[in-house]
Amino acid sequence: VHGDIFQRKQMGKRTHKVGICGKFGTRYGASLRKMIKKFEESQHARYTCPFCGKTAIKRQAVGIWKCRGCNKLIAGGAWELTLSLIHISEPTRPERNSYAVFCLKKK
Repeated sequence: VHGDIFQRKQMGKRTHKVGICGKFGTRYGASLRKMIKKFEESQHARYTCPFCGKTAIKRQAVGIWKCRGCNKLIAGGAWELTLSLIHISEPTRPERNSYAVFCLKKK
């Protein structure tokens, strides 16, 4: 027997400072890695949906964001969801809560 099953060591945290840019190692310079870290962390973050209010919006592709709560597709920024690109106007029909919104419709 190579070792006791109950005496396993826990893995240490490998990328404390560098975070998501640990995959680059020591390449490309510190300041470029810090810029990429900022972009990639905002790209992989979850954002609050302006329609349902859940923190469930994730990036699908460049400029396309999807809410996992209400399944809306939103056209936003390439790296982070910029709410200035989403325009929610006044209700188009008073009897229903329908809004004219510039976003992509799910088919």
